[in-house]
Amino acid sequence: MKRYPLIGIDAFNNHARISADVVAFTGHNEYFRITCPAMGELTLITPKGSYPLKRHTQLNIFQGTCDGVKVHVSLKKIVGELRYWPKGE
Repeated sequence: MKRYPLIGIDAFNNHARISADVVAFTGHNEYFRITCPAMGELTLITPKGSYPLKRHTQLNIFQGTCDGVKVHVSLKKIVGELRYWPKGE
């Protein structure tokens, strides 16, 4: 399993200082971005495409499969964590 920290960003692509300013999350040198288009769903955007992540019914995570790779996203107020399992693990 690989882990990457996420940082909340505001509408001006700056690091958010309060949770009300967060419009998206970014991580790993801004290689990927996580947006919140609808309640209960996130979108993971990478250079290879965008992938919807659904909210788990019991756990406080979002999960999905991105090009065959299992992904979990856990969000706090202005930080979070992306976990993924590379193919073959």
